[in-house]
Amino acid sequence: MAKIQLTGTGGAPHISSMGVTFQAGEGDTLEFHQLTEGNAGLYSTGVYIDNQPKCFINFSISEYLGTEVKYIDNSNSQEYTFELTNSNINLST
Repeated sequence: MAKIQLTGTGGAPHISSMGVTFQAGEGDTLEFHQLTEGNAGLYSTGVYIDNQPKCFINFSISEYLGTEVKYIDNSNSQEYTFELTNSNINLST
């Protein structure tokens, strides 16, 4: 499984060919292992840190549910590891 890194632009969602869309601040990154096939679906994870929205991850392959990802907040160089869900995730510093 290939490891993929998407980088936020601070604008429109960063679309990838792996069934994952990443919208975040400029320079923020999302790392995950690519799935090449799976069952179609529509899922979204909103990531909040200290009750502030930081990024939104949409994915269209159901097998990404429960997949561990690493999010790096460029504004403070903090690294967060969590599993993708179909709901919001609240993290703290």
